[in-house]
Amino acid sequence: MPVHSRLRLRGFHEILTFIGRDMAEEQEYDVAPDPRTASIGQNPAHTLEITETTNAPPGHTLSVHVNGRYYSVRAEAGYPWNRKGFSILYQLFQMSVSTVVQTGPAITIAK
Repeated sequence: MPVHSRLRLRGFHEILTFIGRDMAEEQEYDVAPDPRTASIGQNPAHTLEITETTNAPPGHTLSVHVNGRYYSVRAEAGYPWNRKGFSILYQLFQMSVSTVVQTGPAITIAK
């Protein structure tokens, strides 16, 4: 049963808020597919799984240390769903960043 729709992204901040809520407030959960639809290869319960630990992740996993906690994209075997999701998130960030247009010379007033 094909469904056609439009997706409007309100902003990069809202995307990050949605992913952040999955960590504690409103965790995503698995929903069984409708029996009328064809089977699909990948259907994870989470949009993007972020791992939160007190120690640095092992190996060469990219992580960020904030307020005494380490955050990293969860590693997975097979199709790299989380890595692909993070890559798309990075591309959205790059599209939302723009250069500042110079309007004139900078002026500093010292007292």
